[in-house]
This record gives sequence, C-alpha cells and structure tokens, in this order.
Amino acid sequence: MIILICAMWNRAAIVASVLAGVLSLTSCSTPIGTKANSTREFLTNAVSQEHFDWRVNSGPDFDVFYGTQSKSESAGIGIYFGSFPDFHPGKDAKIVKGKLGACPVVWYETVTESTPKFRRAAVIGYSVNGRGQKIHIWVYGATQAEMLAMADYAAGLKLFAKPLN
Repeated sequence: MIILICAMWNRAAIVASVLAGVLSLTSCSTPIGTKANSTREFLTNAVSQEHFDWRVNSGPDFDVFYGTQSKSESAGIGIYFGSFPDFHPGKDAKIVKGKLGACPVVWYETVTESTPKFRRAAVIGYSVNGRGQKIHIWVYGATQAEMLAMADYAAGLKLFAKPLN
C-alpha cells in the first residue's frame, strides 16, 4: 500500500512540475505586464492626443514598456531600458537611418510572414551616473503604414524630445 501511495504521489508531482513548466513558458511569451503608472511622463506624447495604453514588465536591472493604441490590436511599441538588450537584427534586415524626436537612430526593418508582418528596431546608448545604458525600441504593425505610424508616435514621446547623449 505504501509503495502505491508513493507512486501516486510521484506521478502527481511530475504532472504538477510539467504543468508549471508549460505555464511559465507561455507566460514568458506574452508581454502583458502591469499597467504603467501614469506618472511616467516620458511615455506621454507631446504632439498626439491619441489614447495609448502602456504596460510595464520590470526585471532586476531593466524595465520593458509595451504600448498599444486603443484603436489597433495589430500595432504597437516596445521600449527596453537596461544594460543588455536582446537585440539581434537578422541578416535580411533593411537598414534605415532616421530620427526618434531629437535622437538619431539606425532602424533595422524586417518584413516577415508571421504577425506582425512589419517591424523596425533600434538601440540607442545613453549614460546614467556614468553607467552605460541602452534603450532598445521596436515598433510593429500588420501593414507598413501601421508600423510607420507607430514609429511616428514613438518619435513624439517626451523621452526622445532631447538628445540622450
């Protein structure tokens, strides 16, 4: 009887471990986060009054903000603040020089078959108290027009109103 109870306990523990692992993998792939505090003034747009919903995921030494416009489910903005962005432009990325507000950027633009189809990403270096930091920003949309609209919106954020360096 004791052997049967131990076997059932081990089976339940294994099933629970596998289920926890699967749930943790799926939760990592969704950038839900918590609603960003409205006092984060750098996320306000100086020009546009369009409603934008910002969420934040905070790590031990970084923050990632995810912005979506209320009228579009297929377009958005992501902004990473920290020392080690996970940025790896593909070999087929098209390089587009531009500006985000007052900050010069080099965009890496890709078009994929998966959703969202159109993406742009850039990394901007800056310093905080003598420590090198980076902003990894990406914009995306189902169409090129949506992606470009997100880039325009990002350019109007107070974060980019002045040069960062």
